[in-house]
Amino acid sequence: MNLQINNFAKIKEANIKIDGITVICGDNNTGKSTIGKVVFAAFESSLDIFNRIKREIALKIFYLCEKTIPSYFFHYNNRGIKSHYIESISKIIDKIDFDSENDQKEIKDLVLNLINEIYNNRAKHYNNIEYTYNNLLGNNNLFNINPLYDGEYNTIKSIISKELNKIFPIPIEDIKKELIWRYFNSVFYGQINNINTTNDEACIKLTIKSKNNEIYFKNNQCMNLNQEVNIFNNAYYISSPFIIDKVNIKDNKSNIIEKKLLDALIKDYTNDMLEDIIDAVQNKDILNEIKNLFDKSINNKITTDGGFYYLDGIRFENLSTGVKSFLIIKMLLDNATLKEKDLLILDEPEIHLHPEWQLKYAELIVLLQKYLNLTITITTHSHYFLEAINRFSIKYEINKRVNFYLSETEGNSVNIIDVTGKLEKIFKKMYRPLEILQNMRYEEK
Repeated sequence: MNLQINNFAKIKEANIKIDGITVICGDNNTGKSTIGKVVFAAFESSLDIFNRIKREIALKIFYLCEKTIPSYFFHYNNRGIKSHYIESISKIIDKIDFDSENDQKEIKDLVLNLINEIYNNRAKHYNNIEYTYNNLLGNNNLFNINPLYDGEYNTIKSIISKELNKIFPIPIEDIKKELIWRYFNSVFYGQINNINTTNDEACIKLTIKSKNNEIYFKNNQCMNLNQEVNIFNNAYYISSPFIIDKVNIKDNKSNIIEKKLLDALIKDYTNDMLEDIIDAVQNKDILNEIKNLFDKSINNKITTDGGFYYLDGIRFENLSTGVKSFLIIKMLLDNATLKEKDLLILDEPEIHLHPEWQLKYAELIVLLQKYLNLTITITTHSHYFLEAINRFSIKYEINKRVNFYLSETEGNSVNIIDVTGKLEKIFKKMYRPLEILQNMRYEEK
């Protein structure tokens, strides 16, 4: 997989291989985090996008019918009628691409036919009641309770038909562009195009097996797109170990990146005990492979009490920051959130880790890539962590799937340079502060 970025936020140009493990190094404020956020937004906004849009259209049609059709259409002894027509709407939309007028007409005809079915069932129901009561009372003209009239029925059909005509002229591509814009706008707080060349078009091009997904922005709006690849793998962005504290805080103040991760950390299987069960069993085997790393960093017992999470009796908020870093990964594995070929994006994961734990965390990341075939993107400032990723990838024989990049400023913009096999360029930058301190030591003498 390859990611190409042009004129996006601070980044003037980047061409990055996203395969196995991708490590991006550089000074502060050189666009490293932007790369990870672009990857997250590009995947998350396009995740199963076509089916998500179809489900949204099905829901809109359902709510339209629910609002328009009087409740007494659904007679009390045939409650299945309502669920039947909802299910029928969803099924027909699943089968249709609705790219053509014929497809759209078929959906409209289906909905109107279902309304007709509801009407006929209701009328039949009341006619049966009338017949039964008349027989019991011996009076063929005494009882008439059918409240449905052709005029009312035709009015309902007319209203729904007009509303459907408002929905279906909207091109699916326009809905896709709006959805993608919402994700990027939320992740980048409205600053999408290059801040120094706002009039230039920004482009994100994701190439997977020779097929391209391209997104174009101008004036911070999604103007055009071309999608040849369906995205079905999840992306999880970890920017701080303190996200674990929010597991115990029930609020809605998280951004879109945090909400995705929090939902992944806390899973409730009570509604479907079989959900992700195969992945959970597979992940236990992976956990056993890397158990030694967790045992040296955290113990294994996670419990809940009164709606709060604890690790060995200590509330998550009171754990050390380093432990929280490992705990996030453990929870993602325990509840089978991380699946094969998913994307894991780590923004400077070493910041809160002692150098020795940086080595352990680097080994953990390499093992995750090896056993789960994850696509992992990392930004880092640490020469310990950088070298550890390099060495452990050689040890576990995945080094051919590890790529290194250096972000550098050029005027007011940023370029991303491939330095795979040339790590001395990165180390030279990282060692510069040590050289300054060493010179100061000599001067003191």
